[in-house]
Amino acid sequence: MVKIKIITNIEKQMNKSWKEAEKAMKTGKTKDHTIYVTPEIFSKIFSPQKIKLLMNLKNQNIYQLAKTLNRKYESVYRDIKFLEGLGVINIKKQESKSIPYLKESLKIAEFAI
Repeated sequence: MVKIKIITNIEKQMNKSWKEAEKAMKTGKTKDHTIYVTPEIFSKIFSPQKIKLLMNLKNQNIYQLAKTLNRKYESVYRDIKFLEGLGVINIKKQESKSIPYLKESLKIAEFAI
């Protein structure tokens, strides 16, 4: 599962995250993929267009997604590559088409204040 945590104090959270990561490495128990963001960064990363894109990943290729969302192919492609870089989605090749899909389930509901 990919978790998105919205936090107010990045420094405090990163210290806590490093300790959790070290513990997980020692015990061999891996944790979920977690992305920490401030409210300002969250609103830039997960724009309404990107959220709609994520909601419409239904085994459609990038061209079909662009058509479904009434957006330019280039814009959808750029958003998909960005989300892929975050580790939120993957892209599989099917014939000559690129099909984006959620890498894991996505949870955007945690607030760490």
